[in-house]
Amino acid sequence: MIKKNRNLQLKKGIAWSSIGQIGTQIVSFGFGIILARILLPTEFGILAMVTVFTGFAEVFKDLGFGAAIIQKKEISEDDLSTSFWLNISVGIVLFSIFYISSGYIANFYENDIIGDITRVVAINFIISSIAVVHQSLVLKNLNFKFRAKLNISAILISSIVGIIIALYGYGVWSLVYMTLIKNLFLTFSYWILIKWKPKFVFCKKSLNSLFKFGSIVTANSFLGYLNRNADNLIIGKILGDNSLGIYTRVYSIMLLPIRNISNGFKTALFPSLSKIQDNKAEIKRLYLKSTKLVAYVTFPLMFGLSSVSKQFVPILYGNNWLEMIPILQVLSIFGAFQSLMTFNGTIFYSLGKPKYELIIFLVTTPIIILSFYIGIRINGLLGLVYCYTLTSILLMGYKLHYVKKLIEIKYLEFISNIFYPLLFSSIMYVSIYLLQKYVINFFSPFWIQIVVLSIVGCLLYSSFIYLFAKPFLFETIRSIRIKKAHNVN
Repeated sequence: MIKKNRNLQLKKGIAWSSIGQIGTQIVSFGFGIILARILLPTEFGILAMVTVFTGFAEVFKDLGFGAAIIQKKEISEDDLSTSFWLNISVGIVLFSIFYISSGYIANFYENDIIGDITRVVAINFIISSIAVVHQSLVLKNLNFKFRAKLNISAILISSIVGIIIALYGYGVWSLVYMTLIKNLFLTFSYWILIKWKPKFVFCKKSLNSLFKFGSIVTANSFLGYLNRNADNLIIGKILGDNSLGIYTRVYSIMLLPIRNISNGFKTALFPSLSKIQDNKAEIKRLYLKSTKLVAYVTFPLMFGLSSVSKQFVPILYGNNWLEMIPILQVLSIFGAFQSLMTFNGTIFYSLGKPKYELIIFLVTTPIIILSFYIGIRINGLLGLVYCYTLTSILLMGYKLHYVKKLIEIKYLEFISNIFYPLLFSSIMYVSIYLLQKYVINFFSPFWIQIVVLSIVGCLLYSSFIYLFAKPFLFETIRSIRIKKAHNVN
């Protein structure tokens, strides 16, 4: 009975977490397209230049205490209050550092406006630090419905304001004010709606307890950020704001399956697996089932997006963004595989082994950064994308090695788990490519082409699932029906 309730709780958590992720990304993606029609790639690139540095500092804003609060089985009032006051202190320190060093960042990029933007963006450190504990408590209590509604509302309000400001000609500042408004709304809402309030307590014992886990999480986040954002730094410095604007826009599209689907599972799995961290067999079962379901969804989406990039970009973004096409074709495929790797950290953290992710980052980060530099020297932005994708896919085996150690999963077991979605998506991709090359060119308007190609791709992939993956399809539908019946009762 306990296991049944736990599974239902996990399914409900995954559902609401996914709804929150998908909802925020749909709203963000839709408004992002509108902003891209108003603004130029250079304006997105300028903000990305700033966030390379401020995003790096975000890693240290809570010193991993938020993850420690979620992972710890028993959490005390002293733990929460100590974490809160530390977060506030770190936020003020980070704001001060960036306010003072904004001129140096502007000099690095040789662009004066970057200094002004850095000083304003740095305010986010103070704003967001006030609600870190509140957000962690929401996740720890598996209250994903509340979190989903709040995040969607924040994105919706900030995006509408950002578009209005952009229409008045404020350019890159419309993007800056969007981030401030979103964080202000979230922080204010958490403080009003979550009953917990800090006490004037700073406990050394709590600090040591949380820091033991949080310090490793912070080190992992630091190396992970370096791993994922060194490309932005290199592109911004060597190729300039226009290329960086193109790249960051494509990269945000590539992250859609990770943010919408994988992170929905990941957010719900972390606190849930932490509660059953002694049951390795159950964790393995949930890991394989989650990766398989994610693969069935993300692989066709990203392979399909890659195959219709020539129509997708001009229809949605316009002619100012045509340089996106070859970049999107490559990064979409990479995004499909990357969506499976997000579960690795969940396994490490839920089992109290964040050091494994630290080891992985220590090995892979220098390799990834080297691939950025080699690629950009070979063929500019496109060369970087090809080298990044190839290197990352080759490193997947090494990353899975540590998951294998913890839950006794075999490489062949992982490959067979995603074999069918990979095969079906690959066949769909080749079919769309051939149809596009030999038939679809007769349909002149791009919107007709993308509609025809999308329908063919969906029908082909759905047919494969029905013919060869019917048991998994029926099992998933049955699980959804059981959850709905439980909710009704």
